[in-house]
Amino acid sequence: MARYLTALLVTVVAWGLAGCSHERADPQAEEIVKARDEARGRVAPSLSVVGDAREVARVELDFCREGQYDWKIKEPFRSECQLQTAVAFTFGGDFRQRATAIHEGLKARGWAESMGVPGSFDVWDKQDASIGRIPSSLYKDGELRRVWVVFQASAAPPETFYPHLGTADQVNSEKPISTYYSATTGTPWAVAWEQAGRPGPYLVVLKFEDAYHRQPR
Repeated sequence: MARYLTALLVTVVAWGLAGCSHERADPQAEEIVKARDEARGRVAPSLSVVGDAREVARVELDFCREGQYDWKIKEPFRSECQLQTAVAFTFGGDFRQRATAIHEGLKARGWAESMGVPGSFDVWDKQDASIGRIPSSLYKDGELRRVWVVFQASAAPPETFYPHLGTADQVNSEKPISTYYSATTGTPWAVAWEQAGRPGPYLVVLKFEDAYHRQPR
């Protein structure tokens, strides 16, 4: 009986460990690597909305995390892998024209308005455009992909310069996302822009978030 119970216990433990092995997606698995590459390929077509603006920085964060499932938050996945790509551009000329073109360009490429739009200038009009910025704008493509858009005036004094995107941005945030895998490449856009002497007079940052793999519960 003792040997039977021991064997049963070993079987149960082994089964439990095997089950745990499926809790997390393997970021180096062939299908996930392929999905990651496809996510990278989706960024370029949308970047064309900035027109002839000059790129000054590009930073990429790839990470995998476990889904949260408790009394407060019930995420429908065991693990998720996401690619975040932030690209900063400087431009001159008519600010309204550029912002409107970006707004219309994203919509034409299938991004749906979700929160604020560059074509809404209420905040910008209420202040001197040379010392401020307009709030972040959010667009979505389904539930797994979104892009944040942020404008900044190069002449803004240090106390008003806001280098984040108004989101949980692990590239620039002091409070990073809890992950079990992450890999960052490139120079954070705020750093690169400062090092370049804040060329402008305007800066626009597009940050793409693509949850390219989810392992359902």
